[in-house]
Amino acid sequence: MNSELNMQSVNSEPADQNVQDGYVRDVHQGYAINTQSGYEQGMQPGYVQNVQYGFEPDMKAHRKFFSRVGMSYFMFFVVATVLQLGIILAVRLMGMTLPDTYIVLILLSIIPMYLFAAPATWLMMKKLPVCRPGRNKWGAGMIIAGFFVTYFAMYAGNFIGVAVGTMIETIFPWARAATNEVQDLASEGDILVNLFIMVMIGPVVEELLFRKLLIDRVRAYGELTAVLLSGIMFGLFHGNITQGAYATLIGFVLAFVYVKTGDIRITIGYHMVINFFGGIIAVLLNKSIDLDIFMKMAESENVEELMGYFTDNFAGLVLFLGYSMLAVISMIAGLVLLIIGLVMGKVRFSKGPVVLPAGRRFATICVNFGMIAFLASCIFEVVMSFFS
Repeated sequence: MNSELNMQSVNSEPADQNVQDGYVRDVHQGYAINTQSGYEQGMQPGYVQNVQYGFEPDMKAHRKFFSRVGMSYFMFFVVATVLQLGIILAVRLMGMTLPDTYIVLILLSIIPMYLFAAPATWLMMKKLPVCRPGRNKWGAGMIIAGFFVTYFAMYAGNFIGVAVGTMIETIFPWARAATNEVQDLASEGDILVNLFIMVMIGPVVEELLFRKLLIDRVRAYGELTAVLLSGIMFGLFHGNITQGAYATLIGFVLAFVYVKTGDIRITIGYHMVINFFGGIIAVLLNKSIDLDIFMKMAESENVEELMGYFTDNFAGLVLFLGYSMLAVISMIAGLVLLIIGLVMGKVRFSKGPVVLPAGRRFATICVNFGMIAFLASCIFEVVMSFFS
């Protein structure tokens, strides 16, 4: 699909067929651009702003557009899975076995995903037309406020994920639905490796994939559509209940920040700090004290043993309590700022140049081959996580 507007074909048509109310339509390529909205390359297939001018929307073209979006992210799973299985098979054919170590698990996961699967997704998505958000510089106060809201979204999503996972485990006792696999893996791994992968590399790749690459393509259908699609696909991408819940809520906030600022560096920064707290600070604090032993001592009501534990682990407990208080304060601040933003009307979404019929939006965006394939692969990952 050619994402450049063919101005020669536009100018070759009669004016009353191609220019209406500030909209230019290329009837040969099926693209349209709003010349008054400031959108950069804001072209989408079969777009019609107002049917009173006699244009009928090509819903098949729109469905094909979103199918390609879904297929692009489905290919991420395909490429990563094929390479991971290929590496394992090649090692076994050579008569060797991969050691079951943290660094091997990380490399087996990261190399196929970040070096091969992510570029494959980018190559498929780059052919779609682009509708980038305009740059709007935020001051330090807005950036800090946005981070607090992101922090609140993380903990709110984690609470929802654990609750849903616990319900699933109650119904299906064999399922490990309330487990955060990444957190468990990080707690067993090397801090420097976590710092490099979870804090430095992961946030950059994921923000480029699910904010810049995705939102730049679907924003033409409106900011709300872009934010919802970015958050939901980002959550599904994680492949388990607990992570998926908080990744979805965080994804909504990060997507909103990106569509309003047009600055991917802010969302990358948020993502890095969130992962630093969860993958580095929390792991270090959990290693400094044994909360299971502490809870057992507290339940036994043995004051002497409890005081002895406090004495032996005083520094760790102080840091843990301080971190917990800071987390609670940050969550409250994020919730208050979110409520203020909602009440004051700061959380609002602009329409894009493409307007889909109200009754056909969901079917057009979600009920297509690419999106169904992506959803199926995510559901498969979630189900497999129950047995991990």
